[in-house]
Amino acid sequence: MQLAGNTPVIGGADQYPNLSNPGLWSRIQAIDLSMVKMKLMHPKDGKNWSQEKVDEVEKCYRRYLYLSYMQKDYPVVPTHDIDDFWHQHILDTFAYARDCKATFGEFMHHFPYLGLRGPEDALLLKSSFERTCADHLRIFNEPYMTSAPADCGDAACGCTKGCGSNSCGDGTVRA
Repeated sequence: MQLAGNTPVIGGADQYPNLSNPGLWSRIQAIDLSMVKMKLMHPKDGKNWSQEKVDEVEKCYRRYLYLSYMQKDYPVVPTHDIDDFWHQHILDTFAYARDCKATFGEFMHHFPYLGLRGPEDALLLKSSFERTCADHLRIFNEPYMTSAPADCGDAACGCTKGCGSNSCGDGTVRA
């Protein structure tokens, strides 16, 4: 099934029985991210991502949006790739504001400083990322991580590879 702008449906609510808000999931599926994907695949002005990578990160981004809106107990932490996708979406301010209003009824703000404000904040980043991974697995029945958490600057997760890596400091390679 395809939506506007040839955006593939990542999976209907029936595919994820643990969704507590299938209506929200349907609205997230309706967001046309084709221009975001086009920009990220652009060799000069984007990230030069392949079609395969941009499709995978789109799936992860849609799931991230669901978790972020539904989870109010802790900050949901994006991976580096999801954060890049989100940044590109935000840069189209008109579309992002419109999409937030239609999907969530409000603007979804981005707070890029989690983990950077000292040791306690770094621990919050780590624990929030662990909770994000656990909630993602519970709801979507797949591991969350496709790359290191966004902001590996201070290696809150122990990562020494840098944000582009798909492995954590414990040596575990994440799918």
